This record gives sequence, structure tokens and C-alpha cells, in this order.
Amino acid sequence: MVEVSLSDEGPSLPQEQAESLLESPLGEAASEAESFGVDAMPLYIVRLLVGAMGGGVRFQSRPGKLSRFAFTVPRASQGG
Repeated sequence: MVEVSLSDEGPSLPQEQAESLLESPLGEAASEAESFGVDAMPLYIVRLLVGAMGGGVRFQSRPGKLSRFAFTVPRASQGG
């Protein structure tokens, strides 16, 4: 597996709210996320694309300190 991660030391979403954004870009969690300057749709699209490739998405949050978004995908096989 290959992992790609991004970290940000700015304000972040509560963990449970971030996880619900990965499930649906609509609803109450998405509205609350906008107050943090987070657009839910790109997170949701990433989850769908990574899932289609057999990977997974994680979000770790420590509100006010750090957020880390990571995804893993299978390594491409050599030689086609």
C-alpha cells in the first residue's frame, strides 16, 4: 500500500464531524464544517475515488492544534 498524507496546524474540525463529512457532503456536519472554512464535497469525492481503487481514507483531528488527512491505495503492480 502507498500512503499519502497532509497535515495542517490551523484550526480543525472535531474528529466525529470530520468522519461524518467523509460519509456525506450534505447535511448538518457539512454546514458546520463551512464555519471552519472546510468544503465537504472534495473530501467526499476523494473517499469515493480512493475506495474505488481499493484504498481507504483517514482523518485525525486535535481541534485547535492539528488535523491530518491521509489515504492509502494499493501499490501498482510492475509489468502490466
